[in-house]
Amino acid sequence: MVPEGGLEPPQANAYRIHNSDGDTHVYQYKGQSIGGDIRKSLENACREAKIPYGRYIQGGFIFHDLRHTFTTIARRAGVPRNVVMTITGHTANDMNFRYDTVDENDLLKAVDQIEAYLESVDQKVDQVELEN
Repeated sequence: MVPEGGLEPPQANAYRIHNSDGDTHVYQYKGQSIGGDIRKSLENACREAKIPYGRYIQGGFIFHDLRHTFTTIARRAGVPRNVVMTITGHTANDMNFRYDTVDENDLLKAVDQIEAYLESVDQKVDQVELEN
């Protein structure tokens, strides 16, 4: 995956797919570069998989959904926010938050983490009578 803003050489070559004929397209299928628009290839793949495709189709999948999915999975995997933002090309936290989906499982995990923290903290409080 190449960050949206691209990479400066020599790092760019580390993220490219190289096949035997020297083709360095980022998106390839069976060793061949995908010709034309990647969105058309995604549309064809969705049709073959019987997944609704299109912005104006109810529940339709679009290429941009991959950005939301990546950002959410990266956060859940513990990737630092600044690294996720570099990969996705975001420079502002508000854009990162827009793409990061928090669901019920995330909330339940947060409660579990807080409970585990509280259990690990010494919560003994000595009661002392104050003298008047």
